[in-house]
Amino acid sequence: MHTLAVVETTASLEEVRALLAGFSSAAPFRIEHFIRSPHGTSWYSVCVAVSQTDDALATTRAVLEALLHFADIGRLAHLRIVWGSWVLRDDPPEASGHGA
Repeated sequence: MHTLAVVETTASLEEVRALLAGFSSAAPFRIEHFIRSPHGTSWYSVCVAVSQTDDALATTRAVLEALLHFADIGRLAHLRIVWGSWVLRDDPPEASGHGA
């Protein structure tokens, strides 16, 4: 498992995990506590099995989209993607500048 994204929220690890309970994904993943900030938020790593790159990226994208959805509907407070938001873009970085 490798960290492919980091998110920040005031929610507890248990709350974040509960929101994602039953979430189906292309690759196995888990949410782990990364660090607690002095102003009351925590950073959580989105760790994904990376044996299949496309599945790992799809899973990371789906997890981030789910967390953003929960934030939009008020079930996840003060969510911010600290690192890894690039997976939400349509064109991955390595594809930039290629094609017509």
